[in-house]
Amino acid sequence: MSDTETLTEGLDVATAGFPMGSRALEGPDGLYQLCPTLQRGIISAVLPFPGRRPKAFSVQIMTHGGASGSPVFLPDSGRVVGVLYAALSDTARTARRDACTFPTGISYAVPARAITRMASRVREMPQMRSPADAPDLNQLICENTPGHIYRDGACYPVRPAARPLSLPNLELLNPKKEVVHE
Repeated sequence: MSDTETLTEGLDVATAGFPMGSRALEGPDGLYQLCPTLQRGIISAVLPFPGRRPKAFSVQIMTHGGASGSPVFLPDSGRVVGVLYAALSDTARTARRDACTFPTGISYAVPARAITRMASRVREMPQMRSPADAPDLNQLICENTPGHIYRDGACYPVRPAARPLSLPNLELLNPKKEVVHE
């Protein structure tokens, strides 16, 4: 299914992410939430207009700072159709004339196809290539995972060494000598 077939106004979508960053994960007694926040909504507009290569789309899902980078996906299949990058906020004045902003419930996403095209272009850029002797991501993750070793292109768990046999404590075999304090 191409983006033009997928990205239509009214299509059900969902997001999974961490709006408000780690603040939403912590409660008064410590860790409060481990998994991402799931939200459901619809594509409210294809931007700048529906066509073969939309530049963005808006979703009727309220997001906050920290949600950027969250996937926008089809709830029935899990297929990612975009990535959140902004939320529309409005401003108002309080009774004391202070300006304040509040979310509108409209968020913006970049279509997945656009991200895939951009990533392909970046991979081809000479300045983005790693040196030949640079470790790959799997090696870095493995080497920084306690109890694992990277060898011959694969990550292996390391078994702890067997404890050396020790001689029994000789003091336990001999009767205790009393110490007399003068």
